[in-house]
Amino acid sequence: MPKLVLIRHGNTFDKGDVVLRVGARTDLPLSSSGREQADKLGAHLKAEGLLPTLVFTSELKRTQETASRALATAGHTCKMQARKELNEIDYGPDEGKPEPEVIARLGEAVLRRWDEQTLMPAEWSPRPDDIRASIHRLLNELNNIPAEIIWIVTSNGIARFIPELCRNSGSVDIKLKTAAYGVVELRPDGPHLASWGERAPS
Repeated sequence: MPKLVLIRHGNTFDKGDVVLRVGARTDLPLSSSGREQADKLGAHLKAEGLLPTLVFTSELKRTQETASRALATAGHTCKMQARKELNEIDYGPDEGKPEPEVIARLGEAVLRRWDEQTLMPAEWSPRPDDIRASIHRLLNELNNIPAEIIWIVTSNGIARFIPELCRNSGSVDIKLKTAAYGVVELRPDGPHLASWGERAPS
């Protein structure tokens, strides 16, 4: 029964930076605090016995760097594969804009519905049903891979759809913080959420 560790990449901005809405078209590396988060995450996952036999990332630098730094800190090596369906969403006219501008254009209520219910603004893509379908296909694929633990390093726009596809998601905060993770067990009756929103000790 494969166990998936769903990881959101580390910070791409540091304290004092202008925080932008970073999506699929904005390929930033980790910031200095993000690199520190990735290092701490690697040590934490090693201590938790969650080192992978296989790692999937998106095609974006921030997810690949998070994975590679975490593995290096843990002193662990394994195959890494980039997957297009794990790329962050495209924020359309809000891509690369400072958060106050995004809030001013869309309104806080619209963004709150996105963060709490995955109700996406009309100009963003891919659409939620397409994301759900691609994740479902990926989970089915991974269910047939002979690997005990698989890391999936992605962005928050994609990761937030994982809990609702699990049999027992209940009430969780779907918005993962940077360098946070959840654990999903792929059981015969479908995926089960074992934990969500975990982070390495600061």
